[in-house]
Amino acid sequence: MNQDEFEDKLNRQDFINFMKNLIKNSDNYKRNSDSDSYVIALDSGWGTGKSFFIELLKKDIEENEDNIKVVKYNAWENDYCDNAFNPLFYDILNNNIFDSTTDKKNIEALGAAVKSIIKAFGKDVISKTTGLDNTAEEFFNAMKDVKNFLTRTLPEIEELNKQRESFENFKKLLKSTSSWLSDNDKRLVVIIDELDRCKPTFAIQTLEIVKHIFDIENLTFIFAIDIHQLSHSIECVYGQGIDSTGYLCRFFDYIAKLPTSDITSYIQNTIANIDSIPKMQTTSYKNRKKYCDFSEDISMFFIELYDAFELSLRDLDTIIQSYKIMLDNFLSIYHTSIAHTMYLFYLTLKYKNPELFYNLIVNTPSSVINHIEQYFKINKFADNNNWLNLEILHKTKKLKDMALSVLLNTFGNTSYENAYITDVNDHKVTITYYKENNFTSSMEDTITEEGCIGNILFYPDLQNWDTIKNYTYREYLHKQLEMYNFTQDESE
Repeated sequence: MNQDEFEDKLNRQDFINFMKNLIKNSDNYKRNSDSDSYVIALDSGWGTGKSFFIELLKKDIEENEDNIKVVKYNAWENDYCDNAFNPLFYDILNNNIFDSTTDKKNIEALGAAVKSIIKAFGKDVISKTTGLDNTAEEFFNAMKDVKNFLTRTLPEIEELNKQRESFENFKKLLKSTSSWLSDNDKRLVVIIDELDRCKPTFAIQTLEIVKHIFDIENLTFIFAIDIHQLSHSIECVYGQGIDSTGYLCRFFDYIAKLPTSDITSYIQNTIANIDSIPKMQTTSYKNRKKYCDFSEDISMFFIELYDAFELSLRDLDTIIQSYKIMLDNFLSIYHTSIAHTMYLFYLTLKYKNPELFYNLIVNTPSSVINHIEQYFKINKFADNNNWLNLEILHKTKKLKDMALSVLLNTFGNTSYENAYITDVNDHKVTITYYKENNFTSSMEDTITEEGCIGNILFYPDLQNWDTIKNYTYREYLHKQLEMYNFTQDESE
């Protein structure tokens, strides 16, 4: 899937245009008159498509805005570093913002300023300079003892002043060295993604560095974050009593909420572009074939799954990718939408709640079934999907016995003490009755390619009948979902 397709499905172009206009006009909307940079928070929950959106924003700017350069920085990929300054600065550096620079002295001076800042990290001076700890409290406590204040606190303050001077020098040199920061007609945009997944100290340090060290004209930062999750990082460092949301808000000039997606349109377009979904069911009728595309059925069921399981956009994409794997391995030969919806339901359960899925497949206590019905609103599915009979998973009957019971009910005969499935050949299932005096009779049922037995077994299953007939339904379902090779020896 290319990015253009994704953009069309989510219908977020209007919001991309808004973000670009905000960047271009950000000098008019600075919250603090003393600030030089402009910082935007793009707030949305995990799995809602933030990373996709910023890729689209970056792509749109690069293709349509000559005076804006974009740098994307993944904070989570760098939170193993000892400090947050190094990876952020060098990601900016590696995006050629100094291409037009010819002043060697400025480059050398900038290098010296960077070394000074890195040195500050080693001494843990950054936190003290930017207010990350309780230096003020220590300062006032020290004043209780003049001698102690003179011998310990004054050198520390002197060191802090030196570091502040280094920060100011760094900002001036960075701006003068790069045309993208010194030219009023140009703007550098740094997008920081995945900060809410970082270690709390690294996340906070990154915010403080952007606020204090990279406060530079013509520089815009966009933090793609989940403010709710990031607030937990604040609490981890400062304790539960802190106003974490208020603390975060002081870093941002504007908080943008990622608009909700048009999920229906997105799902329909995504499913329509999966070539491996069977495009027809075939039914013999006077030597002709009837064609029926059931991609729409699959799309509608995905929409039901999205709602019932409360899926995120990331959840949805993961399940669709897993569905494509199933299609490539076995499911594409199932020419009925019933089979696809059945496997999709259990695939979603397996992904969204693996513990519940395991209990259902392995243990299947009644309480588990009740929990599924209540929590996942199964009744909604049951109205439209005859296959959704969870009680069947609680049974220990083998597939051959379950199929026999279903077929006998179809024939209007509920007695199967002396009846057996004796042959499965292509489309035909043969049932033989054994009576007294060695008298036998038989009947046949035809299973078309789009047909099934009890909405559980389908035509492709019958092609592997000798292999699968001695599995219970839950055993078979589990092996299908895990795409195992069937190696079980037949035993009567």
